[in-house]
Amino acid sequence: MRKKDLEDTLNNIKKDYEQPFIKEDELKAKEARLSEVNALVLADDKKDAEREQESRIEAIRSGGAEELDSACAKTYTKLANTQLTLHDDEWDASYDKDIVHALRQHGFSKDEITDAIYSYSPSVPTKEQAEALTADKKKEIAACR
Repeated sequence: MRKKDLEDTLNNIKKDYEQPFIKEDELKAKEARLSEVNALVLADDKKDAEREQESRIEAIRSGGAEELDSACAKTYTKLANTQLTLHDDEWDASYDKDIVHALRQHGFSKDEITDAIYSYSPSVPTKEQAEALTADKKKEIAACR
């Protein structure tokens, strides 16, 4: 009797599987709307990131470095301002690598440099990205050996 019940259940499931999905049109409409909303959100996020970058460039350009508490932050903004001057106010993320190198030569610590990059770089919106920029690659390579 048990085997017969299982066979009947299997046959019923097969029949159900072969039936068309009755809410397919509704699903497609909702998926299309979801795509539209996602596109709007991504556009807003991009605009926010562009505004943040412009704001940071303006802060660097305004010469407010004297008001900063950290010597590292003052040095960062001065070096960043030099990069902006050299490149017609256009910012590229690669400038941060050069500035990190210069800040290390000035004797600033990894944490000081990370904080300065995170706080003032036009291209580093997250703490993790700032930490990645300031990571000591030589120590990481040595640790892997």
